[in-house]
Amino acid sequence: MEIRVLWNSLMPCALLALLVQTALGQIIVNGDFSDGLRGWSLSQQEGAKAEASVAESGAQTADQAARIQIVIPKQPQRLQFGQKFEAAKLEPGKQCELTFRARGEEPTSFPVLIIKAAAPYGSLGLRAQANVGPEWQTFRFPFRAAANDQPFGRLVFMLGQSKGTVWLDDVRIQGHERVALKGGGPVLDDAAWRPGPPVR
Repeated sequence: MEIRVLWNSLMPCALLALLVQTALGQIIVNGDFSDGLRGWSLSQQEGAKAEASVAESGAQTADQAARIQIVIPKQPQRLQFGQKFEAAKLEPGKQCELTFRARGEEPTSFPVLIIKAAAPYGSLGLRAQANVGPEWQTFRFPFRAAANDQPFGRLVFMLGQSKGTVWLDDVRIQGHERVALKGGGPVLDDAAWRPGPPVR
């Protein structure tokens, strides 16, 4: 009886998450880097230099990961590793979550943004900071998608001030509903969803 009650409580949550993810579709392509660097780009500006490649992640799964070696650091925005996506795939007002795994060969940090693909590069809801170390970590950043008056958006890892080599893997943007279980069943918890600060 207890198992049946728990199953009945959890099923609406699972179906809700599945419906939201399906509605958003696949925003990031080749997020596991199984097809090399297809879909990804590295922007190097004003003398900043890095080298991007794909190599075995070194994790227990022995999968592929992006390896970005920072050769000449500058300001964070001078080295940008990221991917452009169609704006229509990120519906304004949708609750979403960016997830990825990352590590650095030495402790370092870098900004992570979802922005418009062209000037004035306004925020599309997410501006966060990732602090990484030698061990693989999973990062989860919830956000509410903002309106985009341009045809494309962009996910950007700003690595210009990062140290050494940064590894990235399993990058995804997907629908995400914060659900809290209470006595009578699932209750949506909306407290964590706030628009990100503007990009300056």
